[in-house]
Amino acid sequence: MFRLLILLLLFSITLFAKDVEIFASTLDANETFVKAKGSVIVIRGEDYISADRALYNKKTKDIELFGNILVLNGTSYQALGNYAKLNSEKKSNTLSPFYFLEKKEKLWISADEGSKCVNDIDIESGVLSGCNPLKPLWKIEFSSSDYDLESKWINLYNARLYIDNIPIFYTPYFGYSLDTTRRSGLLMPGFGISSDEGIFYQQPIYIAPYDSWDLEIRPQLRTSRGQGIYGDFRFADTAYSRGVISAGYFREFDKYYNEHSIKNSKHYGGGIKYENTNFLKSYFNVDSSMQSGIYIDASWMNDVEYLNLGKNDITQNSTSSQINSRASIFLNAEEHYVGLYAKYFLDLQALNNDKTQQNLPILQYHKYIKSFLDDHLLFNFDATTTNYTKVKGKKATDATFNIPIGLQTGLFDNYLDLSYTAITSASVIKFNGGDFKNQEGTPSYDYAEYEDGSDIRLDHIVSAGTSLSKSYTDFIHTINLDASFTKKGSYIHNGYYQNIETNCTLNQNSDVCQFYNLSNRQNSLDLKFSHYFFDKNGKQFIYHKIAQQIIYDNEFKSSVQDIENELDLILYKYITYYNDTYFNFTRAVLTKSINNLRYKDKTYNVGLSYIYENKLSFTNAQTQSEIFTRYITADASYRYDKHYKYYSRIAFDIETSTRKSMEVGFLYSKRCWDFGMKYAENNRPTVNASSESDSIFDRYIYFTVALKPIVQATSASEFGYKLSDPIETSY
Repeated sequence: MFRLLILLLLFSITLFAKDVEIFASTLDANETFVKAKGSVIVIRGEDYISADRALYNKKTKDIELFGNILVLNGTSYQALGNYAKLNSEKKSNTLSPFYFLEKKEKLWISADEGSKCVNDIDIESGVLSGCNPLKPLWKIEFSSSDYDLESKWINLYNARLYIDNIPIFYTPYFGYSLDTTRRSGLLMPGFGISSDEGIFYQQPIYIAPYDSWDLEIRPQLRTSRGQGIYGDFRFADTAYSRGVISAGYFREFDKYYNEHSIKNSKHYGGGIKYENTNFLKSYFNVDSSMQSGIYIDASWMNDVEYLNLGKNDITQNSTSSQINSRASIFLNAEEHYVGLYAKYFLDLQALNNDKTQQNLPILQYHKYIKSFLDDHLLFNFDATTTNYTKVKGKKATDATFNIPIGLQTGLFDNYLDLSYTAITSASVIKFNGGDFKNQEGTPSYDYAEYEDGSDIRLDHIVSAGTSLSKSYTDFIHTINLDASFTKKGSYIHNGYYQNIETNCTLNQNSDVCQFYNLSNRQNSLDLKFSHYFFDKNGKQFIYHKIAQQIIYDNEFKSSVQDIENELDLILYKYITYYNDTYFNFTRAVLTKSINNLRYKDKTYNVGLSYIYENKLSFTNAQTQSEIFTRYITADASYRYDKHYKYYSRIAFDIETSTRKSMEVGFLYSKRCWDFGMKYAENNRPTVNASSESDSIFDRYIYFTVALKPIVQATSASEFGYKLSDPIETSY
């Protein structure tokens, strides 16, 4: 053991600062220098350095390394070179030629020389890439660079981007983080070219001074259309909450505004999204088993173009003519629930929002089911108050109450479940504010139609059901049979509910019917059969349901309603099919059918969806018409190999013979880069200067480039070319 220690001492020397050690096979020293040869190893802090030979200057404290130099720093990085100079006191290194590899992101830099001082690396003229060093698909050449090992931020100066040795792009400065830590700086810009909007350029600016909030500002320019700015302020005010406040503004150039007959020359708006999952704790420091929450999703804008101009991808364009905002706050205990809600509707096709009815606010109390008599007697309670308001027109406050009391039991060893429920419901409505006016300014309806009213009902429901299950060799089969009969009981109503009951039951589109919210319970028999098939692992592969409702009038004459047939299949592991179809016996027609068929494996993903609807619209009790909907969507993707993927999608309105949207493209993906091209079409509704509903047919070509790891696929630079819009069709 003693002889082994002597040998180790002969083959090593520790002469420098406390954090530097040199190990070598052969050592030779004089008054000024110490020479080391053969398997030289230098350990300095977290750096592990190997070389062919080393020279240590006792006076200057410099260490010079020669030949096959390898610098390792744990799992963070490694560097290669032929000559290095280290100073133990200044904690500085020089390495030439310089080859640096960041291990996690697999990004390498090759340069004439690199100098390290503490955590900073300065690099002279070199090349950066994430591809195979022998033949990189892309590379960035630069005149100088610096890299912070602690923050993992790299700066390149006079950077030139090459794709397969072809120069593509030049910038005097380019900075990038090799870490996912939030930091302020410039985000990936957006580019595009349009035949009518000109060149599109958007440069996001990211500001993140604290962990609790950040700000993203996105100024943009469309050279032939206009310019604007959008922004998002993200914050986390407590440990249980987070939110985003958004705002934006875009101004059309006068020439574009006049030539395209746009409704507004300025598009602006804003919004807020916020959620808090425990405001009792975060706001009031109350520890309670009671659940508490706040949710807000609210937005306002002067037109839908505010949304569409905020991005450069037409496949994300909004096609809605109504924007819904909502907010809620609730307390949820074991037996009680209290909620306060608000709903605000913004009609973007109306001249103004004065006559749009808003629900501000809604107050709800719910008493969860309470059981008595060994769970045979059940009781719960629900109360809701809604305030209907608008700038112009009638306003109302409505209160509804529901008190179900039920009895339940099991027969024949619980093979048959029976229940009876008596439902007492009441509604009270009170009006205030002005009347509806027609164009001449006179009331549209009699005052009697807005008379305060009340409605009290007592209805009865009897239900019976059973659930059977049997296990076979390869699968399990479960059957559910349910039947319930609803008896419309006695009711008392007066005022408003009595005046318009018949009219609003058939026609909900009338202005006066906006306040009619009674569920007109009828004598009915509801029958449902459903069954499931599960494999040996408990995974469902067949679901089938048939449901039928029969309505009875006061003389108990039956009227068979639409029968529903729902089917969900998983076939051969790769094929899924879903169908939900409604058939009306009286009209002898399919009233609704939803079909989805998909094949998906590692190579192919193909889907087809078809929606059909035949709906009756009632103008009054004597006049009705059929409204048809036929809509088909299809998508397909093919992965040729681990690099190539091709995809397509189309949506077509058969009823109007209109192609609503389409896209086709491919993506080439390798370890160090992605390249893709996509052609997309979108037929989107808009509002012209005359406040009429139009549609605009957009066509785009997108190019996607992701230089990994500098740009990942999820944040790839997408360049779009927008073709002209020759098709404008009124709806």
